[in-house]
Amino acid sequence: MKCYNKAIDNQDLCLKNKIVIQRRRTTMTDAIKLDLTNTPEKFRPMADEILSQLTKFLEELGHLEEQYFVQQTRLHRKGRVLSFKDGIREEIIDDQELKEKFKKLYCQLIDPHCTSEMLAQRRDCLHGEHYPSFFNCLHTGCTIVFTMKSTNKATIELLPNDGSVPYDMTDPDTRYVTEGFVDKPPYFHSYFEKYRFIMKRSEESWKIDEVYYGGLHDTRWRRKYYF
Repeated sequence: MKCYNKAIDNQDLCLKNKIVIQRRRTTMTDAIKLDLTNTPEKFRPMADEILSQLTKFLEELGHLEEQYFVQQTRLHRKGRVLSFKDGIREEIIDDQELKEKFKKLYCQLIDPHCTSEMLAQRRDCLHGEHYPSFFNCLHTGCTIVFTMKSTNKATIELLPNDGSVPYDMTDPDTRYVTEGFVDKPPYFHSYFEKYRFIMKRSEESWKIDEVYYGGLHDTRWRRKYYF
């Protein structure tokens, strides 16, 4: 499926046949604008392959981050988190225990998508500090700047749309998180960070080699060693 118009640099990312969104009503095509301005014509067809892989991974990571935030909120409110898996009951009553549980889950998800060089430089694996996840911008609106000038390396910048975004109150987790809000609904949030991913080809797939972040309106990028 060809989704590129050679006369247009900023365009909708057409991945609907490759990515199935199960958690949100907004489709990837509706939410994402793709900027290929800095990519020569010969490398533009690679955008589908690389971005379909990366956005699917970031969506899964975002979902896991939100699970952690909700369970942490429940732990603080109720004093414990109960779960059942394969008939086994698990009860967590300690913040650190919950953090360690999710750290393992994060690593299980993230590590296969990263180069060995990136994993060797990782200082920790910390996620889930905000709700909704930053990567929810893939559903609420963002621009992806795709830059590729060689066959084995690509740079992807994930820039959320500026401004307030309404909470998805159809989601039961969102309703639970916002229970303690003092103001009356509707509730809004905003994204204050942007991300840059350096991707490198590894055998038959693409892996994350470096991650950077910055304030939404900042010009400076900082290396993220806790991804």
